[in-house]
Amino acid sequence: MTPTTHPPVKPQKIQELFPDAIISKITPASKHPRYNYDGFNPGRRLLEAGHVRFPGRRPFGVQTIYERDRAITVRDGTRLYADIFRPVTSDTQPVPCILPWSPYGKTRTGPQNYDFMAPYRAGIALDRTSSYEKFKAPDPAE
Repeated sequence: MTPTTHPPVKPQKIQELFPDAIISKITPASKHPRYNYDGFNPGRRLLEAGHVRFPGRRPFGVQTIYERDRAITVRDGTRLYADIFRPVTSDTQPVPCILPWSPYGKTRTGPQNYDFMAPYRAGIALDRTSSYEKFKAPDPAE
């Protein structure tokens, strides 16, 4: 594949090429109505069996340790931050790890969630998700 050598197209040029186009600046995440990021807050909580984040959402079936914004250092020294959900029994018994990754945020922090993506939550009932899920990843309450 040959790399492109074209300079970026300026907004004025786009407007000339597409006079009907409406060009507007992207709303910053802090002012966007569908972003709900509440800051960097490392910590650890115990979610009791039956815990629900919001009324009508899927409850957790077992006691679960929720570690928010946990640092994971990779080989080159870079720190990645993840939300970790694991059963209380994992302190004494090994459990398998599922490590979902995507550009869509973590633990319901961006607009890519079922409440906004499609009519009627894309057919997924509210009580099927815990509100701790991220788009395209398993729900930790499953």
